[in-house]
Amino acid sequence: MLKEDPLNKHYTSYNFGTGGSYGMIQHFFSQDRDQVLELAKSLDTAVGFLKTDNGFYIVRNMMDRSFTAWGILVSRVNVNYCFEPVKTAWEDFHVQLNISGNPFVEAGKVVSIEDIRAEYPEYASNMKDDMIPASPADGVQYAVPFYGYWEGLYVNKAVMEAAGAEIPTADTTWDQFLETCQVIKNAGYTPIATSLAKEPHYWFEFAIYNHDSAKTHTTVPEAVDDAAGEAWQAGLADIKDLYEKGFLSENTNTATGDEVFQSFLEGKSAFYLDGSWKMGGIKEGTATTALKNGAEIDESSLTNLEKDALAMPKDTTGITGAVQDLVTQDERAPIFDNMPQIVEGQTEITDALQEMLDIIEENAE
Repeated sequence: MLKEDPLNKHYTSYNFGTGGSYGMIQHFFSQDRDQVLELAKSLDTAVGFLKTDNGFYIVRNMMDRSFTAWGILVSRVNVNYCFEPVKTAWEDFHVQLNISGNPFVEAGKVVSIEDIRAEYPEYASNMKDDMIPASPADGVQYAVPFYGYWEGLYVNKAVMEAAGAEIPTADTTWDQFLETCQVIKNAGYTPIATSLAKEPHYWFEFAIYNHDSAKTHTTVPEAVDDAAGEAWQAGLADIKDLYEKGFLSENTNTATGDEVFQSFLEGKSAFYLDGSWKMGGIKEGTATTALKNGAEIDESSLTNLEKDALAMPKDTTGITGAVQDLVTQDERAPIFDNMPQIVEGQTEITDALQEMLDIIEENAE
């Protein structure tokens, strides 16, 4: 499907031999298309899986060179046809799933980077050797990082100049950022382009990070009142405060991600939080710091790879993983799916967090 008009602009095929039919394609567009489109918005470059009442789908965004999605590849899987042979494998055999690469190394099934360079000296020459991790099995380097990316705050320079506002830096505190947003709003512009309805995860991640640290950020709360729980509540309260102050897109609770991004490109909004894959589509913007209250970076626990990554975007204030990736889509739904209700005060922050923790506990049983 093409993103610009998924209902009318698409290319389809089906396999009679596996139970496919044209009727199934029609059924997809009438019953499951919207769910697939919704899933695709959160995937970026990842592969997603969707189980509906009507079928099981594999979903992948089609990206251009700037990592902007122009279409969506959707495959419906005949579960019985594809997985019938292994449905009873768990009952008939003792099966052990091992995702470690160590057995391959120990069995001599992989070739080291050094051996490859003996034949091809330029192999991975664009990488710093101390950034390439060694295998824990024998201390030898085998794997080359495929690609990396970062997330940060894009700034529309033209809007900032017109509003008479200063661009935030690594030393900008949260209170100073709020003051800048007020200056931008007073000048008739929207301070922050964002869709809490469709893309709440960006501000969720950074808002929480403003209340913890790089070392503790990837910690899922065990209770609403533990350290992580308090940080999550404080971060969500900050997002609610941004909404109440009128600093977010006017239609943030109903708009799509594409709509608010377009408002940033058209010079209607000053700030836009997203990843480096958006850089190719932004011509008059600049990436600046994650708002971390002028944080000092503690590099004592960082690897060489992480230290080098700090130098990639200008004014980086820290490096950490995404805590949202540690919970499943259904577990974070009480927060992500209810973000409009949270900022409008219809759902209490503590209640949404507690509901998430209840689902996590239920899934663990």
